[in-house]
Amino acid sequence: MHTEFNEVAQRSGEPPQASGPEFIYVSPSEVAAAGLRGIEEGKPVVIPGTAMKIGMFITRLVPTPLHRLLSRIAARKRNRL
Repeated sequence: MHTEFNEVAQRSGEPPQASGPEFIYVSPSEVAAAGLRGIEEGKPVVIPGTAMKIGMFITRLVPTPLHRLLSRIAARKRNRL
C-alpha cells in the first residue's frame, strides 16, 4: 500500500529513498480485506500480497547475523550517496 512513510521518515540531509517497484504494492481495500480475514481466522500476523509474502519468507530464512550484516552494508551504501 502506498503511504507517505518514506517522506515522513526522511532524515535531514539524506537523499530521498526509493519507495520500491510498483508490483510490491497492495491496494488499501486488499489490505483491509486481508486484515479482516486474519482477524476472523485468529491470525496474529497478516502479510497481504504475494510479493510481500515471498519477501517475508525469504527474510525469515536468512540467519539474523547475516541479516544484520546486509543491513549495515545497505546503510553504508545509502550514506555514500
